[in-house]
Amino acid sequence: MFPFGGEEALEDQSPRPFRVWDRIPDDVCQRIVDLALDMPELSPRELAVHFTDIEKYFVSEASVYRLLKFLDLITSPAFIAIKAADEFRDKTTAIKAIPPPLNTHTLADTTKYIGEFKNGDYNGQGTLNFNW
Repeated sequence: MFPFGGEEALEDQSPRPFRVWDRIPDDVCQRIVDLALDMPELSPRELAVHFTDIEKYFVSEASVYRLLKFLDLITSPAFIAIKAADEFRDKTTAIKAIPPPLNTHTLADTTKYIGEFKNGDYNGQGTLNFNW
């Protein structure tokens, strides 16, 4: 009656794959844990770099951290490197005192123009300058 698979082909089947594509295999996880136990002084970043160097298998710092955190092998730092304040130490007094973000680009950064605006007047020469 059914040319491919018979009546069994009509039964519900799991749509999930057998293996997740980005999961680290169990044997690699075990080797990472063994390395972490052999070298407890290394941070997750250093472990990831060292593991990649010696095993020729790339693992990210975040993956090593998650694995060690899951197994409760991550210890809290013995000191606080930076402590957040409740408010800014040097407060601004005017809007112009606030510096623009570093990743902003003006039109003048990427495109050349003919002419220049000064105090709202266009003189027809040079480049368009933005004076922020």
